[in-house]
Amino acid sequence: MEDDQGLLHGWKRRIEEAVQQDSTGFGCTMNTLRGFMRSSLQTTTKVAQLPKAVARRPNERKAPSLLSGTNPSYPVQRLNKQIQVAQESPQPPQPPQPFILPQYFCEGAPLPLTAPRHFKMEEERVKFDPGRHLDVCKEIAVSRSHGSVYTKPFRLLSEEGVQVLRQVIATNELHAKEMFRSPKCLRGLGYRSPFVRDLSTHRPLLDLLSSLAGEPISLHAHGMNLGSRHTNFGEVGGVAAEKWHVDSVDYVLIVMLSDTEGMEGGDLQLYLPQGAADAQTCWDKLSTNSASKDDILSLKFPSAGYATLVQGSKIFHTVSPLLAAKGPRVTLVNSYTSNNVFKPDSTRFSSYKDAFLDPPDVVDLEFSRHRAARAMGQLEHILVNATWDTPAAELASVFHLAGQELMMTSRLLRGEEKDMLSCNTAENKTIGGGGKG
Repeated sequence: MEDDQGLLHGWKRRIEEAVQQDSTGFGCTMNTLRGFMRSSLQTTTKVAQLPKAVARRPNERKAPSLLSGTNPSYPVQRLNKQIQVAQESPQPPQPPQPFILPQYFCEGAPLPLTAPRHFKMEEERVKFDPGRHLDVCKEIAVSRSHGSVYTKPFRLLSEEGVQVLRQVIATNELHAKEMFRSPKCLRGLGYRSPFVRDLSTHRPLLDLLSSLAGEPISLHAHGMNLGSRHTNFGEVGGVAAEKWHVDSVDYVLIVMLSDTEGMEGGDLQLYLPQGAADAQTCWDKLSTNSASKDDILSLKFPSAGYATLVQGSKIFHTVSPLLAAKGPRVTLVNSYTSNNVFKPDSTRFSSYKDAFLDPPDVVDLEFSRHRAARAMGQLEHILVNATWDTPAAELASVFHLAGQELMMTSRLLRGEEKDMLSCNTAENKTIGGGGKG
């Protein structure tokens, strides 16, 4: 009301001044009155639209309505923003949220199209035919213990498939060698046998193994050690095929090729402690023979052509000594890696370089291809899944993780660092048992 009365007094004063200055009176007086009323009403409207603390002067432009379809003037935007900030109460700083690794699945690095100079791909009379050489069991028992996966032995190869693989091994047995972890081992078979290579890369087989693992998996990029490229021999009455160990790959497929009729010993043994235990604790118990027998599971292969999938990177395993059999215990081992590029990598460069004694140039390229595929997948995750709402901290964490893995790879290739697990070193391979297959 006080504002309205002041406005009326202003009109009265202006009218009296106009009458005194204009002898004609009516025309000038009414024009002056209309102009003053228009200016006064505009000023009153502006004051009503904004808080008193920032009411604009009468000569400022009025901001258009948001409903008019035009953008408000920039001064109005800044003033409104200042008011909003001034009215907000200060918020306490929020603690940084821990970065949770995403899941992103990419196929592992494919096998090289050419063989290393140390190997020659032999011409074979029989080509792999899944209809003739596979006889996959329809029901496969899968067990998961403390997040680790293994299957009961299941039928994989047909009788003809077993015979062909036995012939392939016999042809290439002259390339077998002794290592501290195994008295006789044949490696690099996938660079010598087209049959083995085609069997290993058979897509329906990879899909089956992925379903058993509970996650997508691929053949490991280390061609020396996967896709039936690693063959163990265990002699009757001799030392076990291998010792207690965990693998330098995520999963292994162990395929029995020997006749198991009358076989005593030679069982695949898995250490499955009742309570959760880390690798060092498991190794301490196994190396001191203090592990409970109730925690050791023995798997028997009913006959040649049976296989089992084991998450060898998490489950300590061995082979019991072969006491009686018709001949040597021969198994082929396929190796696989998880397609989740953010899952910690189980691959140990030093295992292949220093333990398996693979040719240095072969190990270097195989490991580089494996790590390159993981890094590509980690960066592809940003291209595919990152949005405008992805926090900078999450983006930075992905780059940091990829960078750390690549720098580690560089140090390993330069020989500046070792990554072999202590339980897999030569000085620790003195306890009984065996291992892969």
